[in-house]
Amino acid sequence: MHRPVALDLVRSIMSSMQTTPRGIDRIELGYFESLLADWPADVFGLIPTPWGMRWYPRERIVEGVAFFKRIWRETGSAEGDPVLARLRREIPGTEPVLVPPAKRKTRRRDLLSAYGQTARMLIGDKWSFGRPLSTMPQGAIYLNIGHFGLGYPIFLRWLDRRPDVKSVFMIHDTIPLDRPDLCQPSTTQAHHRLMEATARHADQLIVPTPAAGETLRAELARRGARDIPIAAVPLPIDDIFRRPVAPDPVLSAHPYFVICGAVESRKNHLLLLNIWPDLVRRHPGREPKLVIAGSRGFMSDQVFYMIEKSDVLRRHVHFATGMSSPALAALMANARAVVMPSFTEGFGLPPVEGMVLGTPAVLSDIGAHRDAAGAHGVFIDPTDGPGWLEALSGLVDDTGFAAAKARVASFRAHDWPSYMREIGTTLAGV
Repeated sequence: MHRPVALDLVRSIMSSMQTTPRGIDRIELGYFESLLADWPADVFGLIPTPWGMRWYPRERIVEGVAFFKRIWRETGSAEGDPVLARLRREIPGTEPVLVPPAKRKTRRRDLLSAYGQTARMLIGDKWSFGRPLSTMPQGAIYLNIGHFGLGYPIFLRWLDRRPDVKSVFMIHDTIPLDRPDLCQPSTTQAHHRLMEATARHADQLIVPTPAAGETLRAELARRGARDIPIAAVPLPIDDIFRRPVAPDPVLSAHPYFVICGAVESRKNHLLLLNIWPDLVRRHPGREPKLVIAGSRGFMSDQVFYMIEKSDVLRRHVHFATGMSSPALAALMANARAVVMPSFTEGFGLPPVEGMVLGTPAVLSDIGAHRDAAGAHGVFIDPTDGPGWLEALSGLVDDTGFAAAKARVASFRAHDWPSYMREIGTTLAGV
């Protein structure tokens, strides 16, 4: 017998501030769509309100999924994306590119606005206080995919009053605890609280790679936590990145590489910036470009300062903040490679998306990347500048690029149906 599923919507509320989704936002949205469509029992949502956590019925969550797909332009096409249109003008040129302004701090009123926007969408035209958790169906599974609310005990206190509810958490990684030097102090503090909540409440854990599972198990053991089952299931790739993408006559004519994700210290953008002038000099007349698809993050000032002060970098580094997923797929499909020289990752979704599209991936040699990309990725130590220079230079050459594309042609990744079959088995066993 399948239990009802209560979806935690805290991250969804915060994500309404974004015009485009991050990787984990798309994963959470995929969970919602899949469970609403196929889970044999009821599916509903939990929303924090001034009156505490309340639950809202299935039809509101269905409306919420449609709302996010609409504001994130997930159902559109690449053709109408203004960022992709700008890159098609910039990449063939040699004019210096304007460096984006500094990241604006999130203000409290922004958070309240985001909450209000999402709450109005979920609650509907007629105001509803939702339903008290005391009336939530017995024996439900509380499913938290978004990670965010687990670091704030106020969102979990209700679990103490509902011992019949089983808790399943997706834990993306333990990076803020393993490498606090690469994360904001507030993020590390929140992750400590997340681990405390996991040790106290979780009945089942889901992780994206065996490597992430190993670090999580070690962290829980260090805290003296009970043994909690951990299912390592590689993340699925959306259909958007599975559809054939025709070569773009403008983009495909000019060699460029894509690094996707927030510009923050753990992503190691500086390695690429340090080798790029040499990469440009090696290929006169076919100078490769670097497209940074992501917004400013923690400790990113040095990256943007370096670009501002270098004429070579300003002519060969482009920015693509705010792209829709269809446009990102088109950008990746026409690239020489998706690169990710990160010092640490929980999975590394963009390179896998790129490989599904048939684009080579050059990755830092870390456990999560090897788990995600297998024998199809090119792995280089994240501190090996000369190694990265040689690998990327080989992909500017058409012969090397063709060989690399042949290497990823047989790559396979989870789609949503195959992924949810494994997740469904895990949930059914709770």
